[in-house]
Amino acid sequence: MRVLTRATIFVIVMVFAMSVATVAFAAPQLGATLGWTDGPHGKYPGLCTNCHTFKYWPAPDITEGDPVGHHDRGSTCTGCHKVLPAPVAAIDAPVTFASAISGSAVTLAWMPVSGAVGGYRVFRSTSSGGTYAQIAATSSLAYTDTGRSAGVRYYYRVKGVDSVGDKGPAVTVSAATFGSTVRVDSSLPLVSASGWSTKTGSSFYGGSTRSTTTVGRKITVPFRGKAVTWYGTKGKSFGKAKVYVDGVYLKTVDTYYSKTLYNRALFSKTGLSDRPHTLTIVVQKSKNTRSTGRRIDVDSFSCTGSAPGLNQEERSAVATGTWTPMTGSTFSGGATKVSEETTASMTYNFRGTGVTWLGTKGASAGKAAVYLDGVMKGTADLWAGSTAFSCPVYSISGLAKTNHTLVIVPMGDRCAVGTGNSVDVDAFVVR
Repeated sequence: MRVLTRATIFVIVMVFAMSVATVAFAAPQLGATLGWTDGPHGKYPGLCTNCHTFKYWPAPDITEGDPVGHHDRGSTCTGCHKVLPAPVAAIDAPVTFASAISGSAVTLAWMPVSGAVGGYRVFRSTSSGGTYAQIAATSSLAYTDTGRSAGVRYYYRVKGVDSVGDKGPAVTVSAATFGSTVRVDSSLPLVSASGWSTKTGSSFYGGSTRSTTTVGRKITVPFRGKAVTWYGTKGKSFGKAKVYVDGVYLKTVDTYYSKTLYNRALFSKTGLSDRPHTLTIVVQKSKNTRSTGRRIDVDSFSCTGSAPGLNQEERSAVATGTWTPMTGSTFSGGATKVSEETTASMTYNFRGTGVTWLGTKGASAGKAAVYLDGVMKGTADLWAGSTAFSCPVYSISGLAKTNHTLVIVPMGDRCAVGTGNSVDVDAFVVR
């Protein structure tokens, strides 16, 4: 009977011990009163699953680095904890916007998302479905990606980071940096060529060329870009011409050749600032001794830059409604016009195969509706995370070489990260 009694007591004790162990293994979530810190135990907050006996749980004096053993409070263990991270609320994908501000920079901005206590990570790729490399870690809501190649479209993803370092989802946005080269025909009306005749033929670029044999006659081209090339004809009866850029004499070009050569590069200038310039060609009396005449042909031009082509300031456009004039050296031609009124419009008539509208981009810029020849072509967004002047806002090419009308109408609207609705019309570039 005594043996049976002892066995019964042993069973009761074991049952009680197991129940105690069960409570210990199902320990509650760690609380701030434990003084828990990051270290070998894991990250606070977390769940402790195989630690302290029931007698000493919870123990306010538990800290990492104490001696091994579960004795009195304050004399605890190291390395016996198994900490599981507490569930973290899902992070949304930040609403993100991207805008090119130059030939080498793109600005990004995004809306804050709940739970992104670890900030944000910015990723970039050169294709939508390609590999995205992390390029920045930031706690702000904007980032400018510099050092990019001109004329390339870049793709971006921005992800929020939670309390345990996990990154949330992202949406893909893209922007193409500025920079390209275009050919411009000398027959466009913006080319000042008083007294020059027009010769036609399939050998000329665009089917025609400007030509003269009169000494002293000049042709002036208001181009925009950081490089320009004059294309013309060379032959036995061709003469010499002086070339000026921005009124500064650069070179005398001899267009004589023993046989006729069409559509040849006769003069090039590189290293210019990416802004409006003028190219002037003046027929000279002197000529090559082997030449039988003084004919000079101006066939076409090649322009390279952020918005290459023949530059025309906004003053040539017709404004209706309220537009505020602004002046300053940062604007093309030193002036621009700005409006937020939905009843305002800016109309620009041009003749050519394409046109680019230049304006100021920035955080307070809004949206505008764009119409070409009476048809709405889309919405132009002037927002950018950093202010950039005389930027391409809207561009179209491949048009028939005839008369066209471009109309810009402020919409009184902006993107989600914008702070204003202003629409800036600085200049136009014709191709």
